[in-house]
Formats: sequence, structure tokens, C-alpha cells
Amino acid sequence: MTCRLALLIMIAASPGMAASGPFFSLYNTDLVVAIALVIFIGIIIYFKAPQFAGKLIDVQIGEIRTQIDRAASLRAESAQSLEAARREAEESVKHAEQIVAQARDDAHLHIEMAEARIRDVGERRLAAAREQVESAEKAALQAVRSEAINQAIEIAGKEIATRLSDSDHRRLNAQSLNEIREKIG
Repeated sequence: MTCRLALLIMIAASPGMAASGPFFSLYNTDLVVAIALVIFIGIIIYFKAPQFAGKLIDVQIGEIRTQIDRAASLRAESAQSLEAARREAEESVKHAEQIVAQARDDAHLHIEMAEARIRDVGERRLAAAREQVESAEKAALQAVRSEAINQAIEIAGKEIATRLSDSDHRRLNAQSLNEIREKIG
């Protein structure tokens, strides 16, 4: 300890050597400042100020380490949260893609069902139209036949009336009535 003090005094006194006049005089300001410095350093060492400053520095270092540890744990937590958010985002994207694919499939299915319904309705309408055409053809044929029969009967009646005598006419009427009675009865 004394060795350190001597070294300190030598370093502090070196500017005093450059002063003019006697060095060990109280009129030499450099010597007075060097003595005051040595006394100040002695007081600081006596009251253990370096140890107290060391303790304060140690406390500050401990607080800084604690803050660094907290920051590291916060960083780790934020990295975990970021990774979880990324996973959730990826899952959300996959889920959205599945929903879109399902919607496409449903749309295609609905389109196919609508096309099938349209075909069925078209086929039913076409069948109904064919039935109407067939019914109209049958009605037209029936009407034409009825008209042809009526005209043939009328022409035949006129022809028979001009060619047959009254007795033949009566005989044919009776014969016709008998045939009708046989078919009806």
C-alpha cells in the first residue's frame, strides 16, 4: 500500500518539479495541490470508497444482467409467439385453400345437378310436346276420317237414292237395322 502511495506521490509531484523556486515551500502552489491530492486520495482509501464504488458497480452490473436476461427471455417469448403466429397463418391459408377447393367442388356439383335438371325438364317438355303433336295428329286423322266417312255416306246415300227403287231401299234399311240390332244386342 505504501508503495502505491509513493508511486502516486511521485506522479503527482512531477509537475511540481517544473515550478520555479523551492519545491518544498508552502508558497509553491504545485506542492500544495499535490499534498491536497494525496490527502484526498488517502481519505477516499480510508473510508473504503473504492470498495463502495465497486459494490455500486456490482449492483449496477447485476441489474444490467437481470435486464439482459429479461430481454433475452422476452426475445425468446417473442420468437415463440412469432413462430406460433406463422404456424397459425399457414394453417389459416391451408384452411382457406380447403374451403375454396370445397366451394369449387360444390359449385361444380351444383352446376352438374342444374344441367341434369335442365336436361330432365327439356326432355319432359319435349315428350309433352311430342304427345301433344301425336294427339293433334290423331285428332286430325280422326277428323279427316270422320269427314271422309260422312262424305262417303252422303255420296253413297245420294247414289243409292238415285239407283235403288223404293222396295230395294226398304229392304236395305231393314237389313241394316237387323245388323245393328245383332251387333248391339
